[in-house]
Amino acid sequence: MKRRCSVNASILAALGIMVLFVCTGCVERVDLSGLWSGPLSFDQGDDMAGTARTLNLVLTQEGPVLSGKVGMELWIFSILIPITRGSFASGVISIEAAGEITMYTDTSSIAMVLTGSYSATELSGAGTYTVDGVVHHFTWDAHRS
Repeated sequence: MKRRCSVNASILAALGIMVLFVCTGCVERVDLSGLWSGPLSFDQGDDMAGTARTLNLVLTQEGPVLSGKVGMELWIFSILIPITRGSFASGVISIEAAGEITMYTDTSSIAMVLTGSYSATELSGAGTYTVDGVVHHFTWDAHRS
């Protein structure tokens, strides 16, 4: 009887070690914190199509949660608004940001939504840029600055 118990204990120990190695590989080790920037291209047919823009992201990562700011360079100025919800998992990134900008005496509500994929060196995908309720669609690509 003792021999059978020691065999079972050995099997359980081996299984435990295998689970530890498998689970260690499951944990994502990507750190997206930092400054990211890259081209933003509005979709064909959009009022803003054909104009060159640069997307800027300032990301802070805590586990699978992203915070910070997102924005773009416009004609003669840049906007940068706070991220209200940001996450990443299994190769998919999702960021929502909202805020207001004031130019001269006019204040506009701004929102950006980014979805796409990520690696340790590149972020890319599609998104929307909404100004006072008018939605513009774009694709984007960003690298660490």
